Amino acid sequence: MSVIQRNAGLAVWSTLAALLLGGTTTFVDRAAGQTEAARIDSKADSDLAGVRAVVALRTEGQRKRDAVISAAPFSDDALWMNAFGRRVKGRAAIEQFFKELYADQNYLAGKNTEDSEPEIVFLRPDVAVAHIFHRKEGQRARDGSLMNERRIHQTMVLTRESEGWRIRNEVVMDEKESAPHR
Repeated sequence: MSVIQRNAGLAVWSTLAALLLGGTTTFVDRAAGQTEAARIDSKADSDLAGVRAVVALRTEGQRKRDAVISAAPFSDDALWMNAFGRRVKGRAAIEQFFKELYADQNYLAGKNTEDSEPEIVFLRPDVAVAHIFHRKEGQRARDGSLMNERRIHQTMVLTRESEGWRIRNEVVMDEKESAPHR
């Protein structure tokens, strides 16, 4: 499925999700000449743009290895967990972790060879999940040994807050060579 096809379905999916989760709508407002679905689609488009902007900021921080930019989209009480099981709670602590990570020469040795477009799904009008896939080569472990190519899945749960969309939870996972249940 192309990114365009996926995105075209998001507005419809988010409308359906809103209805299933208790949203109320009037489907046709003939006097205004606009359907409620069109108004919801407009809001969904705005929310999609907001989520994309947050994900893009997070990705830009990673690419630039800038801890301040990387941590900016997180909520104050966010939870972040890396592929090695390290859990960090709160934006300030996440920023500090990124500062240390981006100063690590073993981490810096790795280069992304592939970055996917984000896949975004709205669970409710104010809750979204975003997924990004990266391939990374050349990263070294703490002991300096070369790591195999990493196939990294990064999943974020975002919520719409008064100040805009924020990452509430992010989990980074490495895809393994052989999975017992495929």
